[in-house]
Amino acid sequence: MEFNPRLGDKIRTIGRGGVPHYGIIVATSNNQIRVAHNSKAHGRVVIEPLWNFSLGQPVFREQQAPIGHEQVVVKRALEFIGKLYDFINFNCDHFATYAQTGRIESPQLQNAFWVSVALGICIFTRSENKYDRQMGRYRDANGRFARN
Repeated sequence: MEFNPRLGDKIRTIGRGGVPHYGIIVATSNNQIRVAHNSKAHGRVVIEPLWNFSLGQPVFREQQAPIGHEQVVVKRALEFIGKLYDFINFNCDHFATYAQTGRIESPQLQNAFWVSVALGICIFTRSENKYDRQMGRYRDANGRFARN
């Protein structure tokens, strides 16, 4: 599928460490595409050429700007130029999602949170005493019969 970037599009590439990195297309003139993104490397929201944003990785459209609202998305993105990077409260996904929707949220971070909660539950339940049906007793985490 051909990538034809448009103003206001939320785009995604694979950043350092294999983590998705998001930005907003804010200019498409003179055969040069410029992207606003909250850069962990720069520590703030910056505007850079697409090739610098992607670091040579493929770029995908994550979400198209709403038709007729492209300039609204770009204006929101430009309001945050220079705002400091904060992994928990204002990362690249927070920034790009806000520019698109007007809500500061990070679906990426929310998903990571729920995955870690599920993993914690799995680890916790695995460490609890297990019932041995054959013996009719509980075993502790080390496999020994627990005291009644």
